[in-house]
Amino acid sequence: MAWLNNFDINQFLPPLLRTVDWTEPWIIGTMIFHLIIFFLVIINRKNFNFQAALLVILLGATYLSKDLNKLGHKNWTTFAGRNYFDDNGTFIGVVYAGPNLFNSILGLIMCTIEISKMLIKVKTAEFRFKEKQKKKQK
Repeated sequence: MAWLNNFDINQFLPPLLRTVDWTEPWIIGTMIFHLIIFFLVIINRKNFNFQAALLVILLGATYLSKDLNKLGHKNWTTFAGRNYFDDNGTFIGVVYAGPNLFNSILGLIMCTIEISKMLIKVKTAEFRFKEKQKKKQK
């Protein structure tokens, strides 16, 4: 267990993630936001309308991440300890757009599963109905 005392997680993280102060309130708020969205996707997996609306909102927010990066670059001194908002948008892509896309894909997968289940139910009912019709004709 002596190796555990010398264990440093930073040696395994990419440089971008090592330089971030993860205790800044706006970063914590962003992570909490993504966790809430993740749980909303899971909890409402059977609500197709909610999933569709959430998908549109998340993809729209992801599309606007470039503009959000520009806004963050101009005003970073008001809410952050350092300027994380580079011209390429790498940080905003990792911290904001990436989790949005993950939650969007998860929502799409959940919708696909529910649609598949519904299709199976409909086809089973159709098959049973046709079988009853055949029995009535005989």
